[in-house]
Amino acid sequence: EAAPHLSCIGATQASIREHLADFRKIGVKRIVALRGDLPSGMADPGEFRYANELVSFIRAETGSEFALEVAAYPEVHPQAKDAATDLAAFVRKVEAGADAAITQYFYNADAYFHFV
Repeated sequence: EAAPHLSCIGATQASIREHLADFRKIGVKRIVALRGDLPSGMADPGEFRYANELVSFIRAETGSEFALEVAAYPEVHPQAKDAATDLAAFVRKVEAGADAAITQYFYNADAYFHFV
């Protein structure tokens, strides 16, 4: 089952609403809600700075209409100050309404099991 990856960097509330309306029309039930990377030379991230803000906005707009998945980083996000800060960011996404999390490939199984 395909799930669109929706990045909030550079997005506006209006553009996210448009995407959500399009997703409804084509029967999407699952969204991967991400912050995304700030493109080189882009100084303004847009109306959303972090994935938890995107998750919160989608929940406010659509309730539980979509299953929302967010990113998790067992080996710690490369921009995180440390593991504790990274875990706190993940918790904010869950508290905002994420249903599940996915990871990219990782090579340290111990880091994954520790994260879980």
